[in-house]
Amino acid sequence: MGDKGKRIVIVEDDFIVGEQLRIFFSRMYTVLLVTTVKEARRVLEEKTPDLVITDVLLPGGQSGFDVIRFMRRHSRYLHVPILAMSGLHDEEKAISALRFGANDFLTKPVHLRTLELKVENLLALSNHISIQQANKFAFDKRAAGIAGNNFDLKFQERFEQVVEDMAYDSAVKVGDIAGVLNCSVSTLERWCDRTYSMTPMKYILHLRLLKASVLLEQNYGRVKDIAYETGFSSLSYFSKCYKARFGLPPGRVPRPG
Repeated sequence: MGDKGKRIVIVEDDFIVGEQLRIFFSRMYTVLLVTTVKEARRVLEEKTPDLVITDVLLPGGQSGFDVIRFMRRHSRYLHVPILAMSGLHDEEKAISALRFGANDFLTKPVHLRTLELKVENLLALSNHISIQQANKFAFDKRAAGIAGNNFDLKFQERFEQVVEDMAYDSAVKVGDIAGVLNCSVSTLERWCDRTYSMTPMKYILHLRLLKASVLLEQNYGRVKDIAYETGFSSLSYFSKCYKARFGLPPGRVPRPG
């Protein structure tokens, strides 16, 4: 059916795929196509869209996960549905996208009719979502009991901002993060366990491995350089953690070129 009053932002760096989606959805909605995380943030800040479709792998060492995290840490976007896509048949990517706050996930190549129906369903659903319900998108399901608490929501936004800034420093400690947040280490650890069911350092490890996987798949550099870039001080420890998380050592990740 469609509604030209609805605004959709598509974040896709593949020219052919991006143009295909733009032309297809422009028949029904107002569509903005961007290719980078920086451009996505710019158009989001200009005007809140009704839905965002983002590829997982994007240029410049960033990813669709950065788009999702940005939206889910700001209250003005909590009600906006996000549909993530990836050209990789990787269940871990789908789980990560959903965990960060995406509402749905598709593997490319995408069947346009399937995508159209998913977009229609997400837009219809968003029309009936209250702000309190939308807040749940920012939390793991196990933390749903505190999703309506404004203090917890603001603290989570601040926590994720601080961690995003500090996670890739190999010397960072829980005490450093707690200090920036003006709370004790024990308070931060209890809050993380309640919200994410993991310790602060486990959360940081999760972010580091996620970023490393994106950089590897984009052929961003040598495995050793990517390990240090994402906050690992030891190549052997990075390889051990990566294999435990993704099932294969980083040196065996298929890379373009």
